[in-house]
Amino acid sequence: TNNTVNGVAVYYQLSTCNGEDVVFVKFVNNNNYSVNVEWYPAVFTQEHKWIKKETLQDKKSVTLNQTSALEGDCSGTKPETVIRLSDFSIKKSDFFRYSTSNIAVSKQ
Repeated sequence: TNNTVNGVAVYYQLSTCNGEDVVFVKFVNNNNYSVNVEWYPAVFTQEHKWIKKETLQDKKSVTLNQTSALEGDCSGTKPETVIRLSDFSIKKSDFFRYSTSNIAVSKQ
């Protein structure tokens, strides 16, 4: 699924890292300048309920160079782009979709 905000496209993919259910988030900066992306993670369940993480310590942030991409993987080098479903107290079978809630894209 893709959502574009101020020239930055956001994608997500359900996956597994070391036996743990996760969501990989991918950002593609289509701008010709660097951007800072801030958001709060949220998941939508099969029961059609949003579970949002909206406290200040839950806020995620990444910086993207011009016309570049950043994608989550199991390496642990980009923790902001790997969302653990256990943090939302749900399993993969409960998961319906992921959202970057209250996303803000600003020029660096």
